[in-house]
Parts: sequence; C-alpha cells; structure tokens
Amino acid sequence: MQQVALTSVDLSKRSPNVLALGNARLKVES
Repeated sequence: MQQVALTSVDLSKRSPNVLALGNARLKVES
C-alpha cells in the first residue's frame, strides 16, 4: 500500500493526469 502511494505521488509530479487515475484506482480497490 505504501509503495503504491509513494509511486502515485511520484507519478503525479510527472503528469497531473495520474492523479485522476490514482483516484480511480482507490475507488476500485476500496
């Protein structure tokens, strides 16, 4: 979980679109 979160933050810095994908993943996982 922590690794995924850190990766999401790192990717979000590279491309803002990743934030939307990350939110979608959180909804699917939850």
